[in-house]
Amino acid sequence: MGEGNVVTLETLNTLGGELYGNGQHEEAIKVYERCLAGSMKVLGEDHEGTLMSLNNLGVNYKKLED
Repeated sequence: MGEGNVVTLETLNTLGGELYGNGQHEEAIKVYERCLAGSMKVLGEDHEGTLMSLNNLGVNYKKLED
């Protein structure tokens, strides 16, 4: 389906969450960055899905600092 597909973006977000849950924050960041880039293109910067990706990315960056 490609990263321009909403289902793919949702799947990336779910994968990022699983990686986060397993303590794999660096890998989760990579996935969330892909998800955010796709969301910005497909959904726009103010869409709920885009903002969720941005939030999830920030949470993972914070975990790396702790």
